[in-house]
Amino acid sequence: MNFSHILSEILRGQWAIEPQTALSHSSLVASLISGKSENFQPRSEFNHLVSAGSGIATTSNFKDAPAGSVAIIPVKGTMMKYGTMCSYGTEEIAAYFSDALASKKIAAIVMDIDSGGGTVNAISPLANLLSSKSKPVVALCDTAASAAYYVASASDHIMADNNLSAGFGSIGVVTSFVDMQPFYEMQGVKFHTIYAKESKDKNLAFEKALKGDYEMMQDEILSPLARQFQNHVKQSRGTKLKAETPGILTGKMFFAEDAQEIGLIDSIGNMQKAIEKALLLADVKKFMNS
Repeated sequence: MNFSHILSEILRGQWAIEPQTALSHSSLVASLISGKSENFQPRSEFNHLVSAGSGIATTSNFKDAPAGSVAIIPVKGTMMKYGTMCSYGTEEIAAYFSDALASKKIAAIVMDIDSGGGTVNAISPLANLLSSKSKPVVALCDTAASAAYYVASASDHIMADNNLSAGFGSIGVVTSFVDMQPFYEMQGVKFHTIYAKESKDKNLAFEKALKGDYEMMQDEILSPLARQFQNHVKQSRGTKLKAETPGILTGKMFFAEDAQEIGLIDSIGNMQKAIEKALLLADVKKFMNS
């Protein structure tokens, strides 16, 4: 099982992720680095979940759903752009999302989100789709942190699925890397990095970070991404967002009731209420277009 691109993202990528989520994967990182994969479970088939009338059903594809259905698109776990044998990437989720938007049987969509975030490049497949969506989208969330909140904020309505564990925020960007060079140097390994004379700026921020100087990495890579994240949330949430709240745009997490108070979310409910809200928004859209 090839996990090379997962390990690459872990070791070099920029992440928009809640720290607890990142730390929870420490055993995964250790297994990947050691080359062990026997404990990984293959992913299950993607279920085309829809709600039509009472209950939630599985259909072979969204084209076969009953007319007026609500498609339920899961965004669960750590978000990465590309799928693996164990999980779906946001590119794949966006493809299912696009199928739901294209189906005449689907009236609206509920994104079922429970994620502490993920890689920065995992955001765009879903965010780009949401920016030009043709049907109402409700984000029903347990945890929607960092990259997951970025995606949720582009929906028409954000609903917490409970007022106990549901958390929102962690609006920020982080990168980390492991410098194994000193360890190998102690084993007698010598490293040589040679740049062309014409390439004096190539990898300069990273080279400085290796020496403990993080300012260039912050200024040129992380801060621009963080500011873009903040601007996206402010634009998406509009006047509902109490942007002056301490910590709201700088990485703090908020539980459901506080999140609703400061405008990070719109309501607290459950799956049934999210489906009802999605259908109501579909009816309003239909009326406005008639």
